Amino acid sequence: MQGEWEATIFSGPPGKKAETLRAQTYPAQAFDAMQYFYGDVQPPRIRCRIRFTGRVNITALRGAIEACQTAHPLLGCVFHPGRHRWEAPQPAASVPLYESEQADEASVQQRLLSPLNETCEPQWKLFLLHMPGGDELCVIINHMVCDGAGFKQLLYEMAENYSRIAAGESVVPIPEAPDSRRFRLLLHSLGLRGRLRVMLSPTRPFGHIASPLLPYRGGSGCPVLIEKHLPPEQFSAVRRYAHAAGASVNDVLLTAYLRALHTITGKDEVAVPCPVDLRRFAAPGQTFGLCNLTGNYWCRLTLSVSEPFAVSLKRVSGQMRAQKNSVACLKEPMLFHALYAVVPFRLLRRLFRSMGGVPVTSYSNLGVLNEERLRFAGGEIANASLATAVKRPPYYQLSLSTWRDTCTLSCCVDISVEDRETARRALEETIKDFTNLSE
Repeated sequence: MQGEWEATIFSGPPGKKAETLRAQTYPAQAFDAMQYFYGDVQPPRIRCRIRFTGRVNITALRGAIEACQTAHPLLGCVFHPGRHRWEAPQPAASVPLYESEQADEASVQQRLLSPLNETCEPQWKLFLLHMPGGDELCVIINHMVCDGAGFKQLLYEMAENYSRIAAGESVVPIPEAPDSRRFRLLLHSLGLRGRLRVMLSPTRPFGHIASPLLPYRGGSGCPVLIEKHLPPEQFSAVRRYAHAAGASVNDVLLTAYLRALHTITGKDEVAVPCPVDLRRFAAPGQTFGLCNLTGNYWCRLTLSVSEPFAVSLKRVSGQMRAQKNSVACLKEPMLFHALYAVVPFRLLRRLFRSMGGVPVTSYSNLGVLNEERLRFAGGEIANASLATAVKRPPYYQLSLSTWRDTCTLSCCVDISVEDRETARRALEETIKDFTNLSE
């Protein structure tokens, strides 16, 4: 339930009764705590990079950001871990937009991978960099506030606000409902029988398997974003192959990644978690505010050197299809949600680690950025992509996103220059299978 905290201020002559300044607070949700615990090994962030062909209307952009921050107050709040809640600062946080003139690729990397402190600044940062070929907008958001689906929704809202302001129209932010971030809304939509079905489902489709570890050598480094692109003609070939095989495009992408991990690590058995948007279980018409509603599927593959791609794909697709027809992906979030309500915060943090903690090697398909909704009036977008948290050894995550039939594969890593080749090779080995499919 939404709460309030009070700070006392004095005005007027001595002896006059103190006035009370009341500021909004919002309780942290279970998923917020989970992402906060992820901070033990990585800052939980999601990033977006938008490349424009020309200049951006800075006035419209500032107004659009301010409207979003008004509609979603958590964006301007700070997180108080000791009280397990979000607190609105007084005075209210300013628009977190920064400009950089005469920027280059190194500047983009520096801004896109810059830190964000959730305990003393707004929960998102935006950088507008003026590049020779056009402006680039870098957006960083705290994963505690929302998942990839929520982040895309926020980006679309910002684009719509921008277009309205640029056209001279007024923007009237519609604040999200205080309870719209609660996971229990989704649980209630399942009904008692549905929740019982979740509790009786297996926690994981198979027993625990150690993550395949990339052969990092160690050493000091600095954050870097490594990207590879599947151009439209190659990505179209992937889609055609998936359709002919009776699989999803994500099945093909995931299969290629698992085979790449097998090649790089030398492990015959590889397994990774695959995020799933739990909104798929929502009741018709049910909506949520900015929040985390992500669970995991798990995929395991035992490979031999000579196994054809089609054979690997069939097994991956079978596993994913079985999990999509199940409610098992809701079980771990439901259990964590129940524990969050009764277990002290510090103890819950230890329990989270014992339950598996942060996967060492992982995969995240952030999906398609909708071209029709990510449209800034008067500003043509050349490319847009999403990326995830900066990983440190031994952690590694492949992230994917798609814009206008171009699929961007990326990883954000804080590793030595020598180890960057290992991280880059994981992308190249994945793409190698895609190249073979298109021949």
